[in-house]
Amino acid sequence: MNKKKLSFRNKNVDAVAGCQLLNSDQSKQESVVEFPNLWNTFCENFFLYKLFPNSKIFNKYYLTNIDINEPIEVDVVKGAFLIAPTELLLRCNGFDERFFFYSEETDLCYRLKNKLGAKIYLFPELKVIHHGGTEDELRSWFHYKNVSIGKIKYSQKHLKGISFFLFLILHFIGISIRVFLYMFLSLVKREKAYLIKAKYFGKLLCVYPKNEF
Repeated sequence: MNKKKLSFRNKNVDAVAGCQLLNSDQSKQESVVEFPNLWNTFCENFFLYKLFPNSKIFNKYYLTNIDINEPIEVDVVKGAFLIAPTELLLRCNGFDERFFFYSEETDLCYRLKNKLGAKIYLFPELKVIHHGGTEDELRSWFHYKNVSIGKIKYSQKHLKGISFFLFLILHFIGISIRVFLYMFLSLVKREKAYLIKAKYFGKLLCVYPKNEF
């Protein structure tokens, strides 16, 4: 470990560290993300992040697609690998248990950064293989349901008034688009996987978690 990293490790600062996550084949996995807002919610739900994968403007996951060699400050590091001083986590009461499986690290990083002034860093030279996100997992109802619930819960907690209302509209429009898109693809490509996705997104139109905030 070089002196720069040692000084970061020993310095008494409020900071959180994450690393570059890798898939089982050692390709890059999404390791950081921007805080959700109306713009990147629009870009995600209307596939702009897919059309412009290397654009910071349109893709909140854009850092996955560029080479980073030095530690950089980010909004959110994924919870698969997240390190922070115990005292700092205690000051913000740790993870909010009202988040079941997804968006909990986004909420944690938001509170740490915006309420306690902590810094969130990605250390790209540190790499960890994360076996989550397999095809079987990504095709499961558990995944689709809880990703959607996590996003809605985050909006319930951190968005207010018209911003909250607009987020919900964008979120459910995005779900509706995917129902028709995957139904169309299932007919054109005759692949059952697309039909299953269409069914899951259709079910998501009826899923709305209780507002516990």
